[in-house]
Amino acid sequence: LIQRINPAACRHLGYEPEELIGQPVHDRIHRHSINDENTEQQCPLFRRMSRGEPHDGEASFHRKDGTVIVVEVASRPLFLHHKWIGSVTAFHDITERKHMEEDLREKEHFQRTLMESLPVGFIIIDAKTRVIERVNPTATRLFGAPGKEIVGNRCHRFMCPADEASCPILDLDQTVDSSDRVLIRHDGTTIPVLKTVTRIFIQSEEKLLECIIDIRGRVAAEEALKEANQKLKAAIAKAEALTDKAEAANRSKSVFLANMSHEIRTPLNAILGYSQLLQQDASLGRDHLAQVRTINRSGDHLLELINDILEMSKIDAGQIKVNNEPVDLARLIEDF
Repeated sequence: LIQRINPAACRHLGYEPEELIGQPVHDRIHRHSINDENTEQQCPLFRRMSRGEPHDGEASFHRKDGTVIVVEVASRPLFLHHKWIGSVTAFHDITERKHMEEDLREKEHFQRTLMESLPVGFIIIDAKTRVIERVNPTATRLFGAPGKEIVGNRCHRFMCPADEASCPILDLDQTVDSSDRVLIRHDGTTIPVLKTVTRIFIQSEEKLLECIIDIRGRVAAEEALKEANQKLKAAIAKAEALTDKAEAANRSKSVFLANMSHEIRTPLNAILGYSQLLQQDASLGRDHLAQVRTINRSGDHLLELINDILEMSKIDAGQIKVNNEPVDLARLIEDF
């Protein structure tokens, strides 16, 4: 039974002193759902107290309002003339501390799960010794070796190609933020990675947190794109060369047609001129006159063919002009 209780204990438990004095301590404050409603005989704490044994540890006490608090308990037996007469028990509320510890455990579990699940390689390096202290599964896959073969090694020339005293972060005071870098793998080969290094502090000790992402796919795509661009440039250059050749051929053709037309028109104009003069000669008979007219029509037809050829060259050059003129349909049929 409770014989005496101080004000601080009453405040923790939410009782007045007279509500507790004379009451069985276990049934009043220590029997609840958290300890499975154990009886006093079943409770390890009170079994030790009843045997006159000291006890130090944590327990859960039931308050008057129905809530349960976690306490740190120190119980010591009282003896009178070498006979155990009871125990004196001191406790203080550690509920808030336990909540903080639980929150911390949850955060650590979340961070650990996040670090082990993300498709990003995480590497923690001690800034002073430059020894690799921790890697996540993604980093081990990228490196090509289990974590136990990575942790404990110095990063220089092991995972990072930088020499001693040439660390971009610690020695050269550079910033590595989403930068293209190279990772040395376990077998000595290298792979391109996107790397970010951040200075962090763990328990007041400076560490380097390296985050690496495999960019072999991106690099391969960039190389393929570069090759495709080179092929495209070559195709464009070839097309431009063919275009230049075609334009040169068109110019040669135009020059040829112009020269040919000039060479044909010169004698043709003479033929047409003489045929027109002969048509005015009164001494020609009917048959001869008809033949002269045939010569004249044939010359006109040949001149039209030459003009058509010139028009075709203008079409190729995009310089065609449409001229509407009357046509002698009967004469056109007679010519054909």
